[in-house]
Amino acid sequence: MKETLKPSYVGKIFPPYSDQVTPLRSTSGSTKAGKIFYAVLVSALIGGIVWFGGLLFGWKSVEYVGIAIGVYLLVETTRSMLKSQCAACPYCHKDLGSKSLLHLTVADQNKQVACERCFEWLISDRGQIRAFRETDIGDRKEFDCPVIANGIWPDECIVCGATTSRHLNARAFDVGLASLLVGRLSLSYGSVKNIPYCEVHEAAVVVKPVDGKIWADFNDYAARRRYLYANRLHRLGQQSRTLPPPVTNMATK
Repeated sequence: MKETLKPSYVGKIFPPYSDQVTPLRSTSGSTKAGKIFYAVLVSALIGGIVWFGGLLFGWKSVEYVGIAIGVYLLVETTRSMLKSQCAACPYCHKDLGSKSLLHLTVADQNKQVACERCFEWLISDRGQIRAFRETDIGDRKEFDCPVIANGIWPDECIVCGATTSRHLNARAFDVGLASLLVGRLSLSYGSVKNIPYCEVHEAAVVVKPVDGKIWADFNDYAARRRYLYANRLHRLGQQSRTLPPPVTNMATK
């Protein structure tokens, strides 16, 4: 994505940052067991590939190297998984690190992670989880998140917040993306066909495939947060419309 000067934002969407800081706590025994099982698979796969290469070409020394690599990875990853921690997301309070491959430890220092429910970026730092803020950006130029199926866009230019004058499609990182745009993925892609821009801005969002899903890459962290916030409000609005009307107790005359 081309580098440009960050424009001043003139819109009306200001997603709040969570001021909550949540402490890490040890994961359950079953969670640790699941993570260790995954570590065994990864260690066996990596070591096995090296070992098989040695077996294929008759290189005994390479076979031994493959076994050593597998054992070393197993020991180190198991040791790390036994120290795995979890914590509540400061935004949506979903438990992080307890039922996924996300690995958190008290030794983390300003490690950037993402909530799997609300997709907000977070920082794991010395036993605590906090919100990722503008001061954490550093020299980062791209800010990605999953494209929300049947999602919406803010009713303003995604770049600067000015009045929308046109809607453009997102750019794609590679032509192979078209092969993913079928079935349920086409629902996600439909959400990046009408990105709002003013007369000045364009091409601020790029789509890319990540593990069989469609992700959007923004060139501004605030724009990423506005996209997620608009969809969060949209989803809450849909949920409220589907709730049954409240029951009113009528006083007996």
